[in-house]
Amino acid sequence: MENLSLFDMGNDTSNVIAKSTGNELDIVQMQFEAVHTMTWQELFEGYDTLHAITYSSSISFVYQLLDYFSYAEILFGSEEVLSYSLQEVIAYQSKTIEYFRDRAKKMNVDLMQRIDNDSLRMYVAHEALSHEKIYLLSASDGRKRVIFGSANLSLAAFQGHQRENISYVDGDTAYEWYMSSFQNLKEHCTDYITKEAFLFGDAEENMEDLPLANTVRVSKAIVLEPAKDVNEEVKFVLDVRNLAKKLAPMVEKPDKKGKVLLSPEKIKIVRRKVLEEKQREKELRSEYPHLQVFVEQGSVSLNGQELDLHPTEEDVAKDAQLFLNYMNGYEKFHGDVTGMQYRYFE
Repeated sequence: MENLSLFDMGNDTSNVIAKSTGNELDIVQMQFEAVHTMTWQELFEGYDTLHAITYSSSISFVYQLLDYFSYAEILFGSEEVLSYSLQEVIAYQSKTIEYFRDRAKKMNVDLMQRIDNDSLRMYVAHEALSHEKIYLLSASDGRKRVIFGSANLSLAAFQGHQRENISYVDGDTAYEWYMSSFQNLKEHCTDYITKEAFLFGDAEENMEDLPLANTVRVSKAIVLEPAKDVNEEVKFVLDVRNLAKKLAPMVEKPDKKGKVLLSPEKIKIVRRKVLEEKQREKELRSEYPHLQVFVEQGSVSLNGQELDLHPTEEDVAKDAQLFLNYMNGYEKFHGDVTGMQYRYFE
């Protein structure tokens, strides 16, 4: 097991800024004490309860971690959910439950028993969850620990496979402050995953048992408020994914160990393939104009060029006149001229 380097902030948080309003931020001032090297097991073991906030996660690691605690509550967010529109929330919660259930079966984890005896409560977000990664630990003898930093609940983060900033504070003061943040997020941003949600095979077909539907059933109604000002972020993420998908056939596939050996010659080969594909697309577009409508972003592109959706009145009048001139051209035809005009208009 690889070791983790951790900052031990000790018991002294020095100063905790009170909850703020407006554009101010809650800033926790801490005192640096030491760095320890340990495994993730050594970091978490010796405590009885876990309250966790994780923005994304590896459920395999979560199930391993649960063995260390007699009681756990975990709030799950997702980096794949961009705007928290209703359709995104439904899709996210459906797939999350499906993934949790499948991994439990493969790892022989008895989720139902822990949910039945109320020793495990899991929640999924229905609106933008905090980017915090916070793990609150408490023991029956009164000891408390808060682990925080950049690490999500994943094997990659806690087995040293990727660089992470992991710190911890022992003591009541930090634990109580972060616990208030945990409880606030749980109450206002998440939905509890009931036993019934896990029992049904297809969450999409049994939408009444989704965590969101359960919250609505208990509260009678809730208001979903999709994240604002995410158009630029959404467009960037979609652009990256679309470009990666487009480049996939042009780049070398990883070897059996999942590695790709890059050299200047290979980069030149990829560049040549990209240029050839762009030329091919250009030729196709000359024959088949490509119109794309991005509803959520409020934009439209023709052959890759974004169109101006706020033209001047003069430009609108000019285009309208061109269209009328074209339609009037049917007057020179013989037969059902009006019928031809209607069919073209349709």
